[in-house]
Amino acid sequence: MRHITTVFRNLTARIHAFIRGEEEVTDLIIAEITPPNRLARCWVRGYIQDHAFQALMYPRHAQNPGWELGTSLISKLYLYQMADDRIVAAFERGWELQPTSQVVQMIVHRLASELAELVYGPLRESRLTSHLSQPK
Repeated sequence: MRHITTVFRNLTARIHAFIRGEEEVTDLIIAEITPPNRLARCWVRGYIQDHAFQALMYPRHAQNPGWELGTSLISKLYLYQMADDRIVAAFERGWELQPTSQVVQMIVHRLASELAELVYGPLRESRLTSHLSQPK
């Protein structure tokens, strides 16, 4: 438990340093998951490479493949460039604003390929299925 507390304090200090402009964030940092129920849809807020993001995620793939960013479980994604607080990509069950720069494209690709496992874990489908099949 002490290790987790130390990691959390270090991460919190890094986020505050980033917000104050003292540190560049290149890692993918999840700042908040609301609600914190891993079996339900959730909003995820975080930071990556001088950008902030918000993503609406579901633990299962969308019924309509066009409502999901690839196979990422992301239904909505907003990516902000922190330097000028500008939206540089927006996906709402389809592209509202496609990423135009190579950096933003790489960030969106990284979020699409890594965020679901960080939020729901590598066994998300089997855990959800086993949870739903348990008698009440």
